[in-house]
Amino acid sequence: MEWVEKIQLYIVQLDEKRFYQYLIGFLAITTILIALLVFYYYRSMQFYINKAQEVNEQREKVKIILDKAQHVKQQEKTILELIKEDENFKIAGYFKELIDQQGLSSKQASKSEVTSPSAQGKYQESVLTAKFAEITMKQLVTLLQAIDQNKRVYTKELDITESNKNADTINVGIIIATVEPKQEPFEGEDE
Repeated sequence: MEWVEKIQLYIVQLDEKRFYQYLIGFLAITTILIALLVFYYYRSMQFYINKAQEVNEQREKVKIILDKAQHVKQQEKTILELIKEDENFKIAGYFKELIDQQGLSSKQASKSEVTSPSAQGKYQESVLTAKFAEITMKQLVTLLQAIDQNKRVYTKELDITESNKNADTINVGIIIATVEPKQEPFEGEDE
């Protein structure tokens, strides 16, 4: 502890002015060091807070993706169950039978057209487009209710316009669709 005694002796021998200069210098250096430590501490804390927020945002995005994947799996399971109930379901035959039951065959303005615009994975969507001329709103509502009762079919688009001939009737364009197993192409036919 000899060095402590040397420091004490040196301080005692200093005049008052020099002592205060050293004291102010020591306090200034100590204050600067403390300020640097506080700055470094808050800077590193802000860095870790930002990283934690980024991780939390990524976690939320992953949760949304997993929820969507779960929803897609649930929909796929429902589709499989519906397909197994009636594996030979054809939307054109269903729709023809439906409009015959509703008495709308004579009101059909054009022949129904079936297309399969998208085939993703194991399934494809079959879309049927039909147009009716001069039907009443009651007939339309009854038709839509009948379509809604069949879980296998859903309405994609409905276009209602005013009939030029009769004020009590309307012209309707309807697009309905169903999901069915993807049809494998025949030999020589491109996908």
